[in-house]
Amino acid sequence: MRWTEDQLRAIETRKKNLLVSAAAGSGKTALLIERIRRIVVEEKTSVDALLVLTFTRSAAAEMKERLSAALMAELEKEDVDSDFVIAQISRLGAASISTLHAFCSRLVRDYFQEGGIDPEFKLGNETELSIMLQEALEDLFEEKYQEIPADGETPFSRLVDMFTGNRDDRELKSLVENFHYFLVTQPDSEKWCARSLSYFELDAEGFWQSPWGRELDSLIRTDMEGAYELLESAYALCRDTEGFEKTAAQLQEDFFAVGLAMDALEEGYDDFRNALSGIRFARYSGNKKADAETSDHIKDLRNEAKGIVQGLQKRLNLDLTEALAQLAEMKRPMEDLVGLTRDFQKKYQLKKAEKNLLDFNDLEQSTLRILENPAIAAEVREQYAYVFLDEYQDTNDMQEAIIKRIVRDDNYFMVGDVKQSIYRFRLADPTIFIGKYRAFSQETDALNDLITLSQNFRSCQGVVDGVNTVFEAIMSQRWARSRTMNGRVFTRDWIARGPMSKPRCMSSKIKPMRIPTPLWARCPQWRWRRGSLPGKYRAGWASLFMTPKPAKNACFSTVISAC
Repeated sequence: MRWTEDQLRAIETRKKNLLVSAAAGSGKTALLIERIRRIVVEEKTSVDALLVLTFTRSAAAEMKERLSAALMAELEKEDVDSDFVIAQISRLGAASISTLHAFCSRLVRDYFQEGGIDPEFKLGNETELSIMLQEALEDLFEEKYQEIPADGETPFSRLVDMFTGNRDDRELKSLVENFHYFLVTQPDSEKWCARSLSYFELDAEGFWQSPWGRELDSLIRTDMEGAYELLESAYALCRDTEGFEKTAAQLQEDFFAVGLAMDALEEGYDDFRNALSGIRFARYSGNKKADAETSDHIKDLRNEAKGIVQGLQKRLNLDLTEALAQLAEMKRPMEDLVGLTRDFQKKYQLKKAEKNLLDFNDLEQSTLRILENPAIAAEVREQYAYVFLDEYQDTNDMQEAIIKRIVRDDNYFMVGDVKQSIYRFRLADPTIFIGKYRAFSQETDALNDLITLSQNFRSCQGVVDGVNTVFEAIMSQRWARSRTMNGRVFTRDWIARGPMSKPRCMSSKIKPMRIPTPLWARCPQWRWRRGSLPGKYRAGWASLFMTPKPAKNACFSTVISAC
C-alpha cells in the first residue's frame, strides 16, 4: 500500500506522543494496524507490551482480526523471524487490545485490595442497575420527607419547593439522577463541586475571569460578529444590484451601529450595553420593483441580523451588579443539591455492594483510585512500551485521568476526529481532543507532535467538495463544550458556532445559493431541560446568560454545569 507523507509520519515516528487528527475516510484504521505491525515485526516488540484501547467491543475485535491478518501475511515473506511472529499471533487472544472498560476490569481484579473491591465482582446489566438506582432514589426521598418538620424547613424541603410542581417530585429525582451521572465522570468530584460553588460568589472583576464571564463574552462576540457579517452580505447584494441605493444607505447605518457596539465591547461591558441599547432598526427600505427576489433576500438577511441584535438586547437588560446579587442567592440551593446527590450516591453504592455489582463508572473510579498509588502506576506503566487510544475524541475527564497515569513521557499514540464525536450520552468531552490539538500544534517540545490526515480516500471528489462547501459556512473552532448528564441534561443544541453564511455560487450555470442560517444564529444558546427555576430568576440571571426565552421548566442546576 502506498502511504501519503503524513500517514508515513504517523506510522514511523517513535519516541514521541502523537496526536493524529484523522478525518473520515483518511485511512485511520489501516494506519493504526500498520504502525502496530511494524512495531511488532521490525522492533521485535511483543504484543504483550502493547496497550491498544478503543470504545466498543466490535472495534477491539476488528482490530485484533486485522492485526492477526497482517501478521499472518508476514509469514509469507522470506526474511521474517517466523517463530517470533507465530508466537505473537498466538498471544493476540490475550493481548491488551480491548475496550477501556475491559482494561479497567482487568486492573481492578489484579489490584482489588488497593481498590477495596471484592475480586469476584460482577458487572451489572443496564436493566438491573436502573431498577436499583430508582429504588435508591425512592428510599432516599422517603427518608428525606420524613425528616421535614411540621413548622420548619430542611435543605431537602427547599429543593422540593424549588424544583417540583404540584403533582409530583419526578423532576427533582431526575435532576439528582442526572447530576449523579455527571459527577461520576469527574476525576475529583469533590474538588469540582467546591470550585463550581465558588463561582456563585464573585465581584465584577472576578466575574469576567469566571466561566460565566467567559461564556457571556463569547456569546456576545459571536452574535455581534454574525449580525455584522449578515448586514455586510446584505449590503454587498445592494451594491451589486441597480435600484437599491436607498437600501444600501440604510444597511450602512445598520452595520455602522453594530460596529460601534462591537468597538464599545473593548472598552467594557457597561459601554457595550449602552451602545447595544442604542441600536434601532428602521423599517426596511427595499425595492421590489427593481428586483423582488433580491429585495426579499436582502430583507431576510437584515431580519436575521436584527433578530440577533434584539435577542442580545433582551438578554442583556440586567445590570451586572444586580445579576451578581442574584447569583449569590443561588449558592445555597446549589449546595443543597450537591448534598442531596451525595446522599443518593451513598445509598446507591450500598445497594450495589449488597449484590457485589459494579457499573462502568465504578470501574473507572476504582481504576483511578488504584493508579493513585505511585508504585502501582509505575508497575503498569512499565508493562506497556506503547499505548494506543483509538477514537480519542470520545474520551471524558475520568478516562483521560486514567490514561495519564499509565503512559510514559513519549509512548502515547492518540487518533481520532473531533467531528465524529458520537458518545455525548456517555459524557464524552471533545474539548479534551481540541485542547490537546491546540497545545500540540503550538508545541516546541520534541516529545509531542500533531499530525493531521485530511485526505479522504473513501468518497469521490464531488461529495467531498459538496460537504466542505456546506460545513465551512457553519463550522469553526468555536466548539461548544457539551456536558451531558447521561444524554439528558446539560446539552447544548449546537456543535460549532460558525462564520456568517454568505451567498455562494456552486456552479457558473446556476444562481448563487444561500447556505442555511448557521445553527448559532437560529438556536437558543442553551436549552434548559429539567427542574423549575424560581420565578424571580426567570427574567433575571437565566435571561441574561442562557436563553432568549427561559423555558417554563428551566433547570436551576445547569447553571453549575457551565463551570
